Order: sequence, then C-alpha cells, then structure tokens
Amino acid sequence: MKSETRKIQPDAVDRILAQWARERPDLNVSPMGPIGRLKRCAALLEQQLEPGFIQFELSFWEFDMLATLLRSGAPYKLSPTELFLL
Repeated sequence: MKSETRKIQPDAVDRILAQWARERPDLNVSPMGPIGRLKRCAALLEQQLEPGFIQFELSFWEFDMLATLLRSGAPYKLSPTELFLL
C-alpha cells in the first residue's frame, strides 16, 4: 500500500507566524497558530449563523444572551454578573 503525502499550503496564520519569526526570532509565538486558526473558524461560523439571526432582527450577542437566559430556567432573569459568569 502506497502512502500518499500531500503538501499543505501555507495559510494566513502561517504567514503571520513567519513575519513574527522574521521580526522577533526571540519570541515564542507558537501559541498564536492554534489561537489564530480558532478565531478564524469562529468568524466563519458567525458568518454562517448571521442570516438566521437577521430574520429575527438579532445580533450574535443578543442571541447568546437570550439563549443563556432561557437555559438558566424560570424566571429567566440573571444579574449582569451572573450573565457574565455563565
């Protein structure tokens, strides 16, 4: 059985890491790789969810807050601190 090797194309995060390595080789910026990719995934996900929110005239944060209140149970109210902690 032949093993297939695919060359992975560098992405924007790879380019950012290369820039940091060039400008500040003394810094360990490796955590920026997964964090940057997660942030990009989250942004893409929000773009996909946005049309569903728009039909109800909601933004992402408004939906998140309403969902938090709903899952908290009756009487469906929380203090600002409680909202922050959940």
